[in-house]
Amino acid sequence: MAANLEQDAIVGSFNAGQLGFYSGRRVVNLDGLINHVSYFERVIRADSPEALGDYLDEVGVDYIVDYRFGRWQETIEKRFGPIVEFDLGNGAAVRVMKRRAGEGLMPATQPRRS
Repeated sequence: MAANLEQDAIVGSFNAGQLGFYSGRRVVNLDGLINHVSYFERVIRADSPEALGDYLDEVGVDYIVDYRFGRWQETIEKRFGPIVEFDLGNGAAVRVMKRRAGEGLMPATQPRRS
């Protein structure tokens, strides 16, 4: 990811551990295990696709990288389009998806990068 994504890119993943360690990019965890309790309550416990979409916009996630999206797939595919897929050889694949132009990112949150 360090060689192919913008230096200030923000990546979201439900399996963020290895990505965060090796990527050289800011990686936002989306599974709720290490997030603030407000994320867990607002998105995970409420099982709210709309709240996940709002969170991705507020944090400014540019890319989603993961091998499964589960119940969040429709929300993610609405905001992000596929750019590459890596076959894991076990019937699964890691997908890299980029935010679609004009999707999300409310004007108040766009100047998030310094």
